Amino acid sequence: MWFDNRLISEIKFEEIVDLVEKEIGEDQWLEFKQEPYRLLKNSNSKDREEQVTELCKDVASIANAEGGYIIIGIKEENKIARGFINVENAIDFCKSITDLCHQYIRHYWK
Repeated sequence: MWFDNRLISEIKFEEIVDLVEKEIGEDQWLEFKQEPYRLLKNSNSKDREEQVTELCKDVASIANAEGGYIIIGIKEENKIARGFINVENAIDFCKSITDLCHQYIRHYWK
C-alpha cells in the first residue's frame, strides 16, 4: 500500500512528487483527481449534488479497499501520474471534504 497507510500529515511533499517522477499508476489504494470536486455552496446546486455524490463514492471505494489515498491536483493520463495542477483555496477545499464526509458518515450511522 502506498505511504505505508500513514496519516496525510506524515507524508512528505517529496513522496507526492515521486508519484509523478516515477510515473506511478492508480491502483486500489491510490486514486488521482486532476480537478477538485466542485463542492462550494455557490456552485450550481445540481452540479454540487453530483460532485458530493462522486466524492462520497470515491471515499467509500477507498475505505472498502482497506484504505488508501485520493490525491487531488495530479494530472493523469491513462491512470498514470503525469504532473500537477494548482488547487485554489486548498485549505478551504480540504475542510469542505472533511465536513461533508463527517456529515454523511453521521447520517448513515444513525
